Amino acid sequence: MNRFGIDYLRQHARQAFLSGRFGQRLCSWPRYCAVSWLGQQRRAIVLAIYYCVAAALLAPVNAAEGLADGVFASVNGETISAQQYLDAFREGVRETFYHGKVSEKELENFRDSTAQKLVNDALLLQQAKTSGIKPDPEQVRQAIEKETAKYRKQQNWEQSKDAIIASVRPKIEKENTLAQLEQQTRNVAAPPTAQIRNYYGEHAGKFTTPEKWNVSIILLKVDPSSPGSVWKEASELADELVRRLRGGENFEELARIHSGDESAVAGGNMGYIHTGMLSKPAQDAVNTLQAGQISEPVMTLQGVAVFRLNGIQGSKINDFDNVKERATELLQRQLGDEAWGNLLITLRKNAKITINDKVVKNATAGPRPPTQ
Repeated sequence: MNRFGIDYLRQHARQAFLSGRFGQRLCSWPRYCAVSWLGQQRRAIVLAIYYCVAAALLAPVNAAEGLADGVFASVNGETISAQQYLDAFREGVRETFYHGKVSEKELENFRDSTAQKLVNDALLLQQAKTSGIKPDPEQVRQAIEKETAKYRKQQNWEQSKDAIIASVRPKIEKENTLAQLEQQTRNVAAPPTAQIRNYYGEHAGKFTTPEKWNVSIILLKVDPSSPGSVWKEASELADELVRRLRGGENFEELARIHSGDESAVAGGNMGYIHTGMLSKPAQDAVNTLQAGQISEPVMTLQGVAVFRLNGIQGSKINDFDNVKERATELLQRQLGDEAWGNLLITLRKNAKITINDKVVKNATAGPRPPTQ
């Protein structure tokens, strides 16, 4: 077992699962996750999870015994050249670390994840071939047109277009093939109602209307750049309004006179709001109120605000019949995620993989292209 295989991915799989920050690790995984015809971030996140788990727990990786010079890896007898690895590594570094200097630790991790990417790609392409999946000519044509659009205005386009198209076609055909394999694998049958109802019960939070507050506001608007004297004046007026409101004066009337919020025309009523719609200081103030109570003045970015809580609408789990369609969609998506992840797990488990550790260890990022 080589240096970067099991230990590296076990560590990162554990960190990813414990932290929940899966999206931050996507740069280390196959680029087609982000650019294929199916490619959306949710799918890429699931792929990253499964890649980590599969590689860390099930990948039989051997040392570089029997590999010829210039070979990075052998995957079920299919070789990947050292140059292919170096090209993929350098392209990935340019795309991922475009912001500037890269630490040696970051490069080390990226070397390892690039290696796993190439192995996973090889396994998935082998599976696609077994399944009879070929690149879709029309989709490939459209992708080539999009990829080469930046070159078409160049003076020598007609002379160089064949070479440019030939250089981008293999990568596009690969991405299209993998996208088709993914689509085919994820296309699971609709689950039975009993299974959907089970999912609904186990994930009640997904089908719950959150608690809402009906809130009114009087906002004394102050430009953030105003001097302290202006803020002081607004705070003093807010104190006076709180005193008058708690003394029984009409909130709606005072809101129409003093509030700079758009809700002033409705007597300050903001309607029903939920967590996240107010700033933290404002939400904290509202959380302390009972229905009908007036808050103390609250400093916000827009000025000084006074709130009244009009009422609370408690959270409610929606009836199954009303959310069955949504529950079916979510469950089917989950089953598709599992099917796609399990495919790679199975391929890794049954694969014969040999990797040349020296190729990975000695890979350098190379010079950066000039800034255009």
